[in-house]
Amino acid sequence: MSAAQLLVGALVFTQEIWLWAAVGVIGYRLAGGGVAGWALAALAVVLVITAWGRWIAPRSEARLPLWPRVGVIVALTAAAGAGLALTGSRGAGIALATLGSLVQVVGQPMHEAD
Repeated sequence: MSAAQLLVGALVFTQEIWLWAAVGVIGYRLAGGGVAGWALAALAVVLVITAWGRWIAPRSEARLPLWPRVGVIVALTAAAGAGLALTGSRGAGIALATLGSLVQVVGQPMHEAD
């Protein structure tokens, strides 16, 4: 594996964690914080990670084909970015939606060849 592939792989993984964290932040804020916020944040993150593990993770037996998978990732990333922007983190939301999507569009095909 080349240094470029390692770097892109690290960026892809970082984007995935950023997406999951954003989902938690959005859930927390939408519930108004407190215990309800933490509960919704945890539930949202568990649901997204479960779906991710089922259809997107590299070792999944039901992994989506490359371009449908990239489409789902970009849609989730854009939705999470919009959610962050609408709940008070405009800059982080825009960065997630744009940079996160770009990382996945470049990174997923790069690792498909491995």
